[in-house]
Amino acid sequence: MDIRAIIFDNDGVLVDSEIIHIAVEREVLAEFGLTYSDEAYKSRFVGLSMPDYLAEIDADHRAVSGQALPVEFASQLRARGWPRIQAELRAMAGAADLLRAFDGPYAVASSAPLERLRIKLTLTELIQFFGPHIYSAEQVENGKPAPDLFLHAAQQLGIAPEHCLVIED
Repeated sequence: MDIRAIIFDNDGVLVDSEIIHIAVEREVLAEFGLTYSDEAYKSRFVGLSMPDYLAEIDADHRAVSGQALPVEFASQLRARGWPRIQAELRAMAGAADLLRAFDGPYAVASSAPLERLRIKLTLTELIQFFGPHIYSAEQVENGKPAPDLFLHAAQQLGIAPEHCLVIED
């Protein structure tokens, strides 16, 4: 295999944020009457873009309560989650070493909003490895699990998709 570029997911791959997000999300969801086992939550929701996540949660809330998910749900997630991210976020063990070892271009392709993605990479001091090649599901028509975001990143890197290694959790 001729790997010329690496495209990384961010949360759970480069930065150890998923544990923080999942804890906060499950806490807030329980307050809205939705509880999930750890395994069920991770298999259904981890990796979804925020619009897709909210649509899934809204459908579950309607099934349980007969009502739409209250609009304050998303703002409560942000209000509780972001301070914890800023205080607790760390790079995944070995991430910087891997980035230093590969002699080719990199990109980040994440479901996270672009602004938050850049902040997370800055907080963990990984932003230096990616330059302008930081991409969000906000920039493509179809977020993950569709391949659009990874194809966009490959195109921006100028590397054919078949020569890109994608590291995704």
